[in-house]
Amino acid sequence: MNGSCAAELPPECRRGADSDAYGVPPLPEPLVGSLHDALCRVRDPRGSNRVFHIGAMLTLLVMGVMAGHRDLKPVVKHCAKLTQRQRVALGLPRFDRKGGGNYRKTPGYTAFYSLRRQLPPDDFAAVLGAWIRAHEGELPRQLALDGKFIRDVAGLVRAADLSNALVSADALHCRQETVREITLSGGEALVQVKGNQKSVLRVCQRVAAGRAPPFAGVAVTEKGHGRTETRLTSVYALGEPAEVGLFGAWTLLKTERTRTVIKTGKTSSETAWHLCTLDPRSRTARQGAAHIRDHWGIESRDHHRRDCTLLEDKTRSRNANVVGNLAVARAALLFFNSRTKDGHLGDFANACREDRAYGLRLLTARNPFK
Repeated sequence: MNGSCAAELPPECRRGADSDAYGVPPLPEPLVGSLHDALCRVRDPRGSNRVFHIGAMLTLLVMGVMAGHRDLKPVVKHCAKLTQRQRVALGLPRFDRKGGGNYRKTPGYTAFYSLRRQLPPDDFAAVLGAWIRAHEGELPRQLALDGKFIRDVAGLVRAADLSNALVSADALHCRQETVREITLSGGEALVQVKGNQKSVLRVCQRVAAGRAPPFAGVAVTEKGHGRTETRLTSVYALGEPAEVGLFGAWTLLKTERTRTVIKTGKTSSETAWHLCTLDPRSRTARQGAAHIRDHWGIESRDHHRRDCTLLEDKTRSRNANVVGNLAVARAALLFFNSRTKDGHLGDFANACREDRAYGLRLLTARNPFK
């Protein structure tokens, strides 16, 4: 053997000697591409006469939403203030009426509106969701469905891998098709039952009145927001899903809430009902109460922020695609904000509004969190 060659490869190089390197990226998956690179892969529904690339336009849309802008006009104004160097980084086209020069043009209101009106939100959400999962990891242990925005819940669930995930939903999603698709996708469902499903609600009340729970009920008392709240949760086993008429439902959870306003001493009470596809013996009453509480935790961290801080419900457009694409862009805002140190949404939006270079770096950097 030639003396210039090692008799054996170092340990860190042996793995590469046995690989054909076909289809293996040289960087870890989270570092392969920026969000801007990912958005360039969204299918463009516009005609061949388009001027601006869809990746640049979606990046500008997300950038404007991250700056706290709720409607399209302030987003357009925000993007128009980008420097020429920043426009070059996004690949915006040259534009000069005299036929020369290096001036880069930003999209106007009509171009933005036309794209948002034609682009299916599902195409936008699929690419953005895949990029977020590459940085976030696997799906969280519990997911919550927002009943006010999601229209095709069954289709959304059917396309997702819900293995080992518990999907909680409000009473709007207490439907056979939704629960069936969650179960067939490998997940478990926890749905609330209210008056919109009167027959199911009556059965739940009859079951709780006629049989004893396998576990003793657990009471939890919390104090905050000027009131004291006590929640007593009991778990009941169902003989079969057909007993309540909901696909895969084996467990009934009854939560009795009592609230007392500290200042006035006024007391109110209510009873909440939930059906779950989990085996009733697999969770104690305390664990069942924690699942219900986790649902409202997700509501406050995500849905409440969308409705109250970002004013999502006050969007004036009636076009479903326009509203849907704005909602998808807000998902990027919430994701980037979750990676900040303090997690204050208002401070993050102000930082993106005042420093456009900061927002642009988050969207174009291969590793924005380094």
